[in-house]
Amino acid sequence: MKIGIIGGGITGLTVALRLSRSGHAVTVYEQDTPGGLASGFSINDKTNTTLERYYHHIFSTDHAFIRLIAENDLEKNLTWHPSKTGICSEG
Repeated sequence: MKIGIIGGGITGLTVALRLSRSGHAVTVYEQDTPGGLASGFSINDKTNTTLERYYHHIFSTDHAFIRLIAENDLEKNLTWHPSKTGICSEG
């Protein structure tokens, strides 16, 4: 069976991966850049510096997503950084 997936974000790519591993022929249709909200773009070609396209993060408690990363042998690409985010409330 041939299956078309509309959207190359994390959900579309995960569904495509699972279906293809089950033996289905899968085509992912993406209007822009694969990765959806998790994609990035280059801000300096000389230093290979990238910036995330949208604000996103992974918590160490996001076990399902971390398992997906491990399932695809991508742990070496995952780095943990201390949070430097603050919130100001009522002045």
